[in-house]
Amino acid sequence: MRPKEKLLFLGVDSSTEAALAYAKELGVSTVITDYYGPEKEPLKSAADDYWMIGVTDLDLLEETCKKEEKRKLT
Repeated sequence: MRPKEKLLFLGVDSSTEAALAYAKELGVSTVITDYYGPEKEPLKSAADDYWMIGVTDLDLLEETCKKEEKRKLT
């Protein structure tokens, strides 16, 4: 069985809601990341997962993506 595709949104803007809805229609798992919580960015709650990582923290984003990949494989 093929693993479910995952789409990472870096931050939230005016186009995110439509893109998130389209990804879900396609059956793609969604993750939104930025340093704001879901109380400030309610769209985060609509994603399958969200991370509290700023979009400029590339090292932590890379590390988290690698951990997610390993978790998916186990």
